[in-house]
Amino acid sequence: MGSCADIEKKIEQISHQPGVYIFRDHKGDVLYIGKAADLKDRVRSYLRQPLLLKISIMMQKVKGVHILTTSDEKEALLLENALIKQYKPPYNMKLRDDKDYPLICISEEKFPRVAIGRRKRFLKLKAECFGPYPDATALRKALSTVRRIIPYRTCINLPKRHCIYYPLKLCPAPCEGRILRQDYASLIKQLKLFLQGKRQKVIRNIHTRMQKLSDEQKYEQAKIVRDKIYLLEKTVQRLKQSYDVSVPSILGELFETKKDINIIEGIDVSNISGVHPVGSVVRFVRCRPFKSEYRRYRILSSERSDAGMLSEVVHRRYGKLLEEKKQMPDLILVDGGIAQANAAKRILNGLRILSVCVAGLAKKQEWLFVPGKKEPIVLSRDSASLQALQMVRDEAHRFAMSYHKKIRSRSAIHSILDDISGIGPVRKSRIISEFGSVEGIICAGYEKVAKTAGCSIETAKKWIERMVKFSPQFAVHSR
Repeated sequence: MGSCADIEKKIEQISHQPGVYIFRDHKGDVLYIGKAADLKDRVRSYLRQPLLLKISIMMQKVKGVHILTTSDEKEALLLENALIKQYKPPYNMKLRDDKDYPLICISEEKFPRVAIGRRKRFLKLKAECFGPYPDATALRKALSTVRRIIPYRTCINLPKRHCIYYPLKLCPAPCEGRILRQDYASLIKQLKLFLQGKRQKVIRNIHTRMQKLSDEQKYEQAKIVRDKIYLLEKTVQRLKQSYDVSVPSILGELFETKKDINIIEGIDVSNISGVHPVGSVVRFVRCRPFKSEYRRYRILSSERSDAGMLSEVVHRRYGKLLEEKKQMPDLILVDGGIAQANAAKRILNGLRILSVCVAGLAKKQEWLFVPGKKEPIVLSRDSASLQALQMVRDEAHRFAMSYHKKIRSRSAIHSILDDISGIGPVRKSRIISEFGSVEGIICAGYEKVAKTAGCSIETAKKWIERMVKFSPQFAVHSR
């Protein structure tokens, strides 16, 4: 085995931690991916003789080994699975067909059925699948709890009469017509949001329902909903432990870096017909938003193409981080395709920031574009890595849109107030400071506007009536 000496040298640098090891050939192609509770001992075992014939043949081709450490054996198992699916190494057989870990699948029927199973079982069925999940026991426990909050059917065929799950409040009995189709569809929508990782949104929706019941003085029902929220919040952590792939490690391997991708910054720009262009930067640390590092920018240049505006944001953001000697992200993710990714990369090269990975995530196909690569990277729609990147991109988009809306609102209020006689600079400043937008002024009412501006109620009424003329959508709020 011509690579024994190289691997022996590498073994001295390997720790006794759990993780994944990747054997590569002289071209850098992946030959085999394995997991280990003790990486040092496992890799060393390949140097001991005698070896099985198949392993001996493989090791003659091995020219290098790459190590990825994990926090525990379960994470190593999941990381191994994800990397085998990505690379399909010739010497791995067991995990290449996606059949080893269970999925949650929701059928496309009038009243969708929810089931847990392996991918092979659902190949011939029209169903939306989520997963895979490495811990089947934890998955079933978590889903049984979720079902107490969001009931659904599990029967293969709808029976003529309800089953035992209806009195247990685990199924709304669509078989007997005890729930309308649209109401059942709403339950399934909430379940899908939960499985997509949008769990806080589900919890907020249930909070809203609880508040409504409380306002209607239906306190017993509100208490039941409150208990469901508590159950759901506890379940979030349990299900997350089952589903949470080691995203930083997988992304590090995906971008061929020697470290995990822990810090990701997402960038987006927003404008309407070139008016009020803005940009945003959001930062995520190990898949969690780090809002103290969020930044907003008004585009100063006359360039109005997405790539041009993006270039300005990249230059301002990372030029300042460089100047202040602050921590750079591991990955910069832009909203767009290869043109936007290349634009960001050019600016970073100009700043001599060469160690940061750059990629663009296009919305329609959800393909990942990396400068220097001829073809986009296509990740599985239900992979945790893609969902993590989507979360960063969508948050950057939301942050940019909210800033753009705020600036448009400020512009609108300045324009309207300038056109109303009797509102000078001092009054205008007071009104804008107090109400912030045209909608805010109209909704506040005559008396409050009069008090803030220091004028009569009749004058305030005339001002608001004029504003309603230009903003009729808020007319219902004027009083």
